[in-house]
Amino acid sequence: YSFSKNGWNSLCVDGYHDYLAKRSSSTNILYNLESNTKGWFDNLCCQDSELNLLKFADKCYYLPFGNSAEHYDEKKALEYIRQLKAKISQYSKLDYIIVDAGVKNSVFASAMEKESDVIITLMEAEGNCISIFEEQEIKDNEYLVLNKFVLNSTVMNEVEMMIRNSDYGRNFLKTSIKYDESVMQSFLHQMPVTRYMPISVASNDIEKLMFDIVFISSNTDESEK
Repeated sequence: YSFSKNGWNSLCVDGYHDYLAKRSSSTNILYNLESNTKGWFDNLCCQDSELNLLKFADKCYYLPFGNSAEHYDEKKALEYIRQLKAKISQYSKLDYIIVDAGVKNSVFASAMEKESDVIITLMEAEGNCISIFEEQEIKDNEYLVLNKFVLNSTVMNEVEMMIRNSDYGRNFLKTSIKYDESVMQSFLHQMPVTRYMPISVASNDIEKLMFDIVFISSNTDESEK
């Protein structure tokens, strides 16, 4: 939504799927959609020619996962993503495509990384976060962002300092998403926080992160895309 507010045509793709509920449920709630709303994976299963892009606001579109999770085969994750990418490429007016790939190192997220220009990984400033990242590979085009950061937390500030002084400090963006109750309020009202409460700490941080992504994307070598 922040991209669209600044004049860019943007698409948010929900890559999350819930095997237990057999449907996408994470961002569908935020966008106030019915649980049976058709999504991109339904499109691939039915071999439909066009995706069901939902217009959320001017220049802002959303593409849910869908309701066919029972047919999802993790071994084919990369194949699904490339099919999805080919279908999205038909919409030439899109400036930015943001994919919520779910948990890092999941099969889908790992496959999505191979097809992405920029990877943004959200993490919380917890005591074990450094040891976790020591066990994981940080890609050259991957950038780490601290999420739900509490400014007056001594522990979080100490962890942040340790992270920025670690070998992964160069991958951390200066922008952090500070904890703000406006995020929870916006979720209850089924709206992005930047729309529900544009003048808030969280909205300001999200806007900063958006411009970070714009800057990084504009400096990405076209030959690497």
